[in-house]
Amino acid sequence: TSTDKAGNTTTTTQTVTIDTATTNSIDITDESGDDVVNLSEVATSDITGEVEASSTINSLTISDSNGNSISINPEDITLNADGSYEVKDVDLSSLDDGELSVSVTSTDIAGNTTTSTDTITKDTVVKETTADLADSSDSGVSNTDNITNDTTPTIKGTTEANATVVITDKEGNEIGTATADKDGNYEITTTPLNDGEHTLTITSTDKAGNTTTTTQTVTI
Repeated sequence: TSTDKAGNTTTTTQTVTIDTATTNSIDITDESGDDVVNLSEVATSDITGEVEASSTINSLTISDSNGNSISINPEDITLNADGSYEVKDVDLSSLDDGELSVSVTSTDIAGNTTTSTDTITKDTVVKETTADLADSSDSGVSNTDNITNDTTPTIKGTTEANATVVITDKEGNEIGTATADKDGNYEITTTPLNDGEHTLTITSTDKAGNTTTTTQTVTI
């Protein structure tokens, strides 16, 4: 309200909004949704989240425990009017295996800044799988010639601890499966095989979904 020397008054109003805080969120997911990025998913992770409407995303980074990091180009971030945002198919191949941390920093129109973080595990390596005909199944004069009269031979070997091991024949039919023990050892007795030479494929899949394959030839 203003009053001049003659006593005349005039009034106006002014609205002021006090805004001292802002919020945001972030979530990184792998293709299978189990929060573990395996080798086949290393270039297909998605980042989603929300910032306050009309905010600016200052930075979005992903880092490993060894100090390596990826900074997402702002042009690759889809930021919607309601504050939701996403980044599709992020390539994590340059980061080391282990826990990865992703963080977003945003600033709202009042100048308030905040940061949120999320984590995901990267596991892209599986121990090499070995295979051999078990001595108990390798009949005859030699324990190393892989010739046997046992029509349900036992294949043994090593792989990553607790991995799932599957044996298939040349047609791709599953003929045996087992779970490796805590030390990575496994033994699988196959279903009956006919006389002749058989090239068996042994595939190991670890908890993260990474696979490794080897072969073993057995003659019945």
